[in-house]
Amino acid sequence: ALDVELEVVCLRGGKQQVVSGSRAFKLAARDTERLACTALFGAFFDTTYAFRFGPPAHDASVARMRSLADGAILAESFHFPCGRGKALHDAGIEASFGRDNDGWFVDLRTDRLAQSVHIDVEGYRADDDWFHLAPGATRRVKLHALSGAEGDIPPAGEIRSLGSSHRVAIEG
Repeated sequence: ALDVELEVVCLRGGKQQVVSGSRAFKLAARDTERLACTALFGAFFDTTYAFRFGPPAHDASVARMRSLADGAILAESFHFPCGRGKALHDAGIEASFGRDNDGWFVDLRTDRLAQSVHIDVEGYRADDDWFHLAPGATRRVKLHALSGAEGDIPPAGEIRSLGSSHRVAIEG
């Protein structure tokens, strides 16, 4: 069994929290839990924009399951109630390389929701690529050296995301 916390945040403009809520619980092995967002928020909110009471209050929802033992994010999911095209933002991404015993990694952070973040580092393959990045949290992505690449040479590359004019050039 794991002690976890489920958090759901609805964002307007990819940045402003419209509503959020969380709940901690114990998740047993091979078990499932179903929680309504209204239970997390404490009130009704049209999270999926199914009821359409006026214009949409948000353009994206982010759900995260976090381990209470070490704070690691175990799962993360995004929902775009009006479609992904309505939630494209000119996100400013900050990126920095680092190195540990396992090799190189890149830490990413954004000021607003960044969709389909792409990591292009010559001589390396990112452990995860084309993922969504929520504002406020740092995401660490491990880099795997391709065959023939010099693993000791600091990497260099570019980070970009869908809908953003920003391209972040980074060097290790």
